[in-house]
Amino acid sequence: MASELRVDKIIPTTGAPTGGGGGIIQVVSTSWNSTTSSTSTSFAEISSNLRTTITPKFSSSKILVTSCLYTSAVNSRQTYRMYRSIAGASYAQAPNASADGTDNDDGMYNLYTNSEHFMKMNSFTFLDAPSTTGAVIYTPYWSVSGGTIYMNRDAQGDTNRGVSTITVMEVSA
Repeated sequence: MASELRVDKIIPTTGAPTGGGGGIIQVVSTSWNSTTSSTSTSFAEISSNLRTTITPKFSSSKILVTSCLYTSAVNSRQTYRMYRSIAGASYAQAPNASADGTDNDDGMYNLYTNSEHFMKMNSFTFLDAPSTTGAVIYTPYWSVSGGTIYMNRDAQGDTNRGVSTITVMEVSA
């Protein structure tokens, strides 16, 4: 007869460290290897295929969000942001680039390319606190100052490909 041990939390015998636990409760990851492009100078979702959903087990949990996006463009400024939807609400930038929430130029990651056609790996990580046990969806947005921006391919053609990923981890508080 096999037995199974299930617990909500494991706390060290000396107690939880000051400021919380920090253990990983669950991990969700989304990868996408298809290509897309945009000429939008305002922020737009890159692709619904990169949406990554996590349902926290505890409202006190933090969510560690990491992304690795392979993009290319020529002679332009590219800006990336992460947006989130909590329990079906509208998407909003998370975290907001400015304290007052009005800065529309900054993002999680800004990149300017010259005459290069090569893919760049754009990665960023942040710790979010959605304070919910409802589903939280994270999805990356982008904008370009001019020309065309490409996902998972180089700007000169479709000879080099990438695989972009979003990984979210529920971290105990």
